[in-house]
Amino acid sequence: MKMIKEYPTIVVLSNDINLDGTLKENVRRRTDAGIVLYNASLTDKLTMSGKCTALKDGKMEAHITHAEAMKRYAVERGVLEENILKDEKSITTVGQAYCVKREIIVPNNWDSFAVLTSDYHIKRTKEIFDFIFGKDFHIEYLPVPSENYKNQEEIEAEARRIKVFKDFWKKVKPGDDKNIREIMHTKFPFYKGKTWEEL
Repeated sequence: MKMIKEYPTIVVLSNDINLDGTLKENVRRRTDAGIVLYNASLTDKLTMSGKCTALKDGKMEAHITHAEAMKRYAVERGVLEENILKDEKSITTVGQAYCVKREIIVPNNWDSFAVLTSDYHIKRTKEIFDFIFGKDFHIEYLPVPSENYKNQEEIEAEARRIKVFKDFWKKVKPGDDKNIREIMHTKFPFYKGKTWEEL
């Protein structure tokens, strides 16, 4: 994994955690990769992204968010707590792009950053983040090796998810914050009918 340049933050996307709050394999690999880049002084801040907690018997276990679990893991491995930012509002990849832009990137006046996720997820992540952020931001995408990279079933599933994403947002211009915000809170699953404060 080679970065083109140093960034003010690297956003590490969550996927899933165990019921006890420990990281599942893909998220552990992503977080480890972020720690390596942080230790190499390629960023001053790591941003851990993800609200959704593990499921048990069809119900959400709310004792810890993905972002907090990732933060604790990184702190245990030497990352300074004050150098970790958290998005604890997002549930989907679209939500991660939306919440990271609104809660982390824009408030800090950053116009560039890197996103770190699993290799099989990188194409969809790029589609989504490029759309949500628009042309005024430079984003580098960093793939982390995973067990799903050559899994044909997962490859086909990701292709279907990209098509669903494009179809849903086809009438909205990339980076159109006003329309994206309105649709997120009136039509998009998981966020529909909720204010920003309720996420």
